[in-house]
Amino acid sequence: MISELTDKHLFEAWKKGNDKAFEKLFNQHFPRLFRFASANLRKDCDAEELVMDLFYSIWKRRETIEMPGDIEAYLYKSLRNRIIDQYRKRSYLSIEVNSLEDKLSIPACDTEILSRELEDMYSNTLNKLSPQRKLVYELSRIEGKTYAEIADSLNLSVNTVENHISASLRFIRSRLRESGITVSLLLAAYFRM
Repeated sequence: MISELTDKHLFEAWKKGNDKAFEKLFNQHFPRLFRFASANLRKDCDAEELVMDLFYSIWKRRETIEMPGDIEAYLYKSLRNRIIDQYRKRSYLSIEVNSLEDKLSIPACDTEILSRELEDMYSNTLNKLSPQRKLVYELSRIEGKTYAEIADSLNLSVNTVENHISASLRFIRSRLRESGITVSLLLAAYFRM
């Protein structure tokens, strides 16, 4: 029975194609990993995203990933590294925004317009998601529902919800990244408000 398997056995069962084993690993470790990330980050949504991305990256590497030691230790170490990376990105962003503020003179009255442009860009990006992904994303990020609640209300598996959220986040990030300097300018204006 799957509920009686150790982490190592669950991992091996998942590698052989048993998706329920991965779901069990996820359900066992997500709450503690989320609390760990949440204690180290300012926002719960950032913590949730990092933990979800960690599990998604493991999921994507089913064919190649090896787990030589303790799975829980691996998860915490990987999450710790992701948190450190998150701080590095924030540090880089704040340096970039500060240097933009030094170079640019954005009149205070324009910050409201730029903030609206940022919201419009975000809204337009969301509208480019498939209807199902957009619905799942909005239920999670706007209404604050858990993945289990979303899965239950839409008659989907939790894994499907996770996949929709991960794909949506990747899409949104890539679209904003493609906007380049425009986003940097908008962020500079937004952070000055």
